[in-house]
Amino acid sequence: MRLKTMHVMNTSSSKDQERRAAGLAAGVSKDVADAVATLRDWRADPAARVFSARKKIKRLRSIARLLGPHSDKSARRLERLFRDAGRRLSAARDADAIAAAADALADRVHDPEARRALSVFAEARRTAGAPLAADIRDAIELLNEAGALAACSPAPTRATVTAALGRMDARAAALFAAARGSERSEPLHEWRKRLKERWHAARVLGADDPRVDAERARLMRRVARALGIDRDLMLLAEAVDADPAACGGPEAAQAARAAIDTRRKPLQRKALRLGAEVHG
Repeated sequence: MRLKTMHVMNTSSSKDQERRAAGLAAGVSKDVADAVATLRDWRADPAARVFSARKKIKRLRSIARLLGPHSDKSARRLERLFRDAGRRLSAARDADAIAAAADALADRVHDPEARRALSVFAEARRTAGAPLAADIRDAIELLNEAGALAACSPAPTRATVTAALGRMDARAAALFAAARGSERSEPLHEWRKRLKERWHAARVLGADDPRVDAERARLMRRVARALGIDRDLMLLAEAVDADPAACGGPEAAQAARAAIDTRRKPLQRKALRLGAEVHG
């Protein structure tokens, strides 16, 4: 199974495309500076700053995969630096996402016991996600190191970028096949990460992406959004199981879990249905 190739009409010259491919590396330094600036002022709004920084880092990680051949140690090092920077922020992001998922689900459910349990749990978790200053500092250091590495990395060619896109497509398609054949949540999460990475690449390249047009990029975004909500609900379920008292007791936690499971099933069906169109 592979990502369906879209033959996008692109009237720009090969020279223009080569120039824009080379510009990917130059743009990394600016994007890194933006992410660092977002984190330096994190105390102004911790949840929003961490969320914004992680979005920027995911985009940077996708770009890093386009910058060199698969065997290039510098490109792989750059990608790992962005990966590690994102991981430093994951605990704070997940804690905030759990509280937000509980709030959002409480607004949807009709069962008063489940609604009350989810609201109580969200309030209990809201203060648990404050980022640690050390994690922010580590992420900034990793980003600065990545920016310095990108500044001295050779510019990619159009052939390098096209080959990287092919690897991304193949990996996303393989993970979709694994997710469709599994009842576990983790394969869905792995598929979402790779599909979101490919979506970032499509957004960065725009009309220069030879395999994904704007319509298919929007479809990929819809899949990633459904799976993102499902992932946050999975984290919420795990948190409720670990701390039922935060819902108000075992019975309240059971009502919350039933609401979570009911919400997740249609999200997964939607993602797999749309995924079949993306990878068909």
